[in-house]
Amino acid sequence: MTQSDQAILKEIKSKIARDANLQETAIWTQKDFDFLSYYIEEKTACRLSVSTLKRIWSNDYQRLPHIATLDALSKTAFDKNWQRLKSASLSNQVEEKENTFKSTYIVRKRKFKKALIALLVMIPMVFILIGGAKAFQKKQNGKEALVNVAFSHE
Repeated sequence: MTQSDQAILKEIKSKIARDANLQETAIWTQKDFDFLSYYIEEKTACRLSVSTLKRIWSNDYQRLPHIATLDALSKTAFDKNWQRLKSASLSNQVEEKENTFKSTYIVRKRKFKKALIALLVMIPMVFILIGGAKAFQKKQNGKEALVNVAFSHE
């Protein structure tokens, strides 16, 4: 069972519970599972046993339930069979990955542009500061030369 399958099944279970007005699945009683069995049968014309529903809702399985069970649950929640729901989910995941890649690319591109602009602004400023420092140093050296001049009378 893949993580994708687990995620889809989890979403199906939570949607069915919400739609059937069943709260807090951890405290469901036998009557809640009986009701759920009839609820699914009413929506799909497929009866799932209470023990199957208990096993699925308690996550007591190592592999996916039978395809007929998955179809009944999928149709109850989303009016699609398992394979259509799974392929739609995979398509959404691929689209989300593409959107994430595109948004990451756009963010990096913006950061690069900002860094490039900052660099283009900083380079002339550095040259101006260096040039100004050299001019100031020349002025200081010229004053020292005037101050250090000594005249003598003989």
